[in-house]
Amino acid sequence: MAETSKLREKVGDLPAQLDPAIVERVEAEVAAFNSEVEAEFGDEIAHLQELTSDGSGVMSDPERRRALYRYVHRVWGDAPSRGHPLLGRAAESLCLLLENDEPSDDMQIAILEHHVAAMASI
Repeated sequence: MAETSKLREKVGDLPAQLDPAIVERVEAEVAAFNSEVEAEFGDEIAHLQELTSDGSGVMSDPERRRALYRYVHRVWGDAPSRGHPLLGRAAESLCLLLENDEPSDDMQIAILEHHVAAMASI
C-alpha cells in the first residue's frame, strides 16, 4: 500500500496476534472510504462554485446569501471530521464573511471568490 497506515505508524511492526491479511484488508477499506469522501467533497465544492458563480448577485440577495451560508456552514462542520481540517477553516472564514449583513462591496465579492478558489484547491 502506498500510504502508510495509521496503525503501522502507531505500533510499528504488527504484534504477532494481529493477522497481517486482516490489517491489509482494513487498510484497503479505509483507502476506498477515503476515495469516496474525496469524491463527495469534489461534488460539494463544484456545487459551491455554482452557487457563487455570480458573486455580486449572491452577496446582494439576502435569501441567496443565507442559502450559501447554510451550505458553507455544513461544509465547515463536516470537513474536519472527514479528514479535511484546512477546508473546514476556509469554510469557517467564509461563514464569517457571509454573516456580515452590511451591503456588499467589491472587496467582499473578491474575498468570496478567493475563498471559493482556495476551497477548490484544497
